[in-house]
Amino acid sequence: MQKYEILNLKNFFPCLAIKGTVLRSSSSRSFAEPMKTVVFIIFCLVAVHSFSQPCLPQGITFTTQSQIDSFHMNYPNCREIIGDVIIMGGTSITNLLGLTGLKSVGGELQISSSNVLTNLTGLDSLTSSNALKIYNNAGLTSLTGLDHLDSVGEFFTISQNPLLTSFTGLEKLSVISGNCVLGGFVSGMAGLNNLRAVGGFFHIVSLPNLVTLAGLERLKSIGTEFTLSFCPVLNDMTGLDSLLSITGNLTIMNNGLTSLNGLESLTTVGWYIGIESNSALSDITGIENINAGAIGGGIAFRSNPNLSSCAILSVCDYLAIPGGNVFILDNSPGCNSPQEVMEACGILSVREVGMQPDLVIYPTVVTSRITIETRPGNIGSRFQILDMAGRTILDGQILQTPYSLDISGLQGGIYMIRIGDSGSRAPVKVIIIN
Repeated sequence: MQKYEILNLKNFFPCLAIKGTVLRSSSSRSFAEPMKTVVFIIFCLVAVHSFSQPCLPQGITFTTQSQIDSFHMNYPNCREIIGDVIIMGGTSITNLLGLTGLKSVGGELQISSSNVLTNLTGLDSLTSSNALKIYNNAGLTSLTGLDHLDSVGEFFTISQNPLLTSFTGLEKLSVISGNCVLGGFVSGMAGLNNLRAVGGFFHIVSLPNLVTLAGLERLKSIGTEFTLSFCPVLNDMTGLDSLLSITGNLTIMNNGLTSLNGLESLTTVGWYIGIESNSALSDITGIENINAGAIGGGIAFRSNPNLSSCAILSVCDYLAIPGGNVFILDNSPGCNSPQEVMEACGILSVREVGMQPDLVIYPTVVTSRITIETRPGNIGSRFQILDMAGRTILDGQILQTPYSLDISGLQGGIYMIRIGDSGSRAPVKVIIIN
């Protein structure tokens, strides 16, 4: 009779998920024993390989805690969901622990209207999602649980979570390939310290407590547009010190802003610069290093009542380029017309300057109607009004310029208006409906 000893496999990594032991003969001459061990190891490898198969191409929706808790029982090997994951918990979902082990979402991960959910613990294994939308969660106080998320695809938004005061928990997020919208009640950008690129538009909109952009120091590039608006206690742009390029538009509409300091590294804006409705801004030092030759769409400095100094290097260089589109008015003397700025720049030959930017929308805080002004070449283009989650709420066609649009049927909130092809340098503006 052969003697056997117990071989513990707990340190054999591919078998970590398998509880059990294997018997090994103490006889070094046994031929059968190595076969038993090898067969068992192969079994472990196959089992682990099948443990994480793509699943749920049709997606899944959770509205109750019991659905969350029974997820692994109903879908035992589901770690990579192909479709959308919608979590709308109302007063039922209190935690996401039942989703422990979920690695990726190929569609949209939406967490909304979950009023008693306080954190996202349970999503700790998640590394990627094609879209991530977290909004209207009345009880959410922390993003803990997203600690391993390193990339998001088409759309990323965190907004309208009244108790969420920090983006802490997103420290591994490095790339957002598509669009990003941030809103809510955070005081800074801490938690986004590893974010290096946003491929689409990046909107920082309606953050009444935001006092600093610190936390974005590694951000180097933005795609179609960067918009900062309705952040009344933010004084400057410090935190964007590494930002080098914006492929499309730079739009700043922020009443609390006193300085553009923090944008000194920005050398490329590929389409349009709009500095509008900044009541405390007196000069635009900070954007002087932008290459004027790269600005393809124009510049607009409008409705900045204290802005009197605009003759910085980038602006002077742009004004010296024949045929540029310039829109300068309703500012303080010294920066109240293209001619005033050209004279301050020392440009002797005062030429006719184009006065039409791609898109001007007013008023920006509205109850019933807005007016859209755009280039004559944009007449006939489509427009879209999108909510903060990127959903199209209203669309239509611009029939003339200026064009008056009735928006009285929309609910109060923050909206984005986009003109033209969403995949191009389509200009985007933000409005608030009371």
